Amino acid sequence: MFVTSCLITSAVLWVAAHPGDLFDEYKKWPVKVPWNPVPVKPGGFARTMSIISRSLLAATGLALATIGLIPEDFIPDLHRNVVVVRGFGMCLWLASMGVLWFKRTYWVIAFILFTVIAGAGGIAMLTTSESIQIRGLFERAMIYPFIIGLAIVGFMIAVGAHNERNRRMRPRPKRPWR
Repeated sequence: MFVTSCLITSAVLWVAAHPGDLFDEYKKWPVKVPWNPVPVKPGGFARTMSIISRSLLAATGLALATIGLIPEDFIPDLHRNVVVVRGFGMCLWLASMGVLWFKRTYWVIAFILFTVIAGAGGIAMLTTSESIQIRGLFERAMIYPFIIGLAIVGFMIAVGAHNERNRRMRPRPKRPWR
């Protein structure tokens, strides 16, 4: 997850839920040289939210690696604290993706639902940590919505990239000033 957050760009997250935005921007700009691409990147709120989303994904990935490297019986307090950090990171990442893609795709409903489920699992984990007999039950209630959210993001990025590629392969309309 940490490597993914480093490799994914704000433009990729933006284009995934905003199909056609780059093509519309491309049509607005007069291109003097046909092989020179127009530098179009998200700006303002979309850029800020995608940076927040990538940062939360990186923090969650580092927390998950720390949980795997430090067993629960080795340093129990550190392990529990990192589990809490990972849980908050997952919930906030799901919420940030829902905000980033709000009014752009119907998958936002799933992100809102997953945020509620993961948040309820986190609150239940914090309040009933020692009294429950099934270890990891609430952790699973937090991590499964996160994993499904990651799968949705991957699906949306793949579909967005496919649509952009198809739009670029179509012949461009003739320019009236030529």
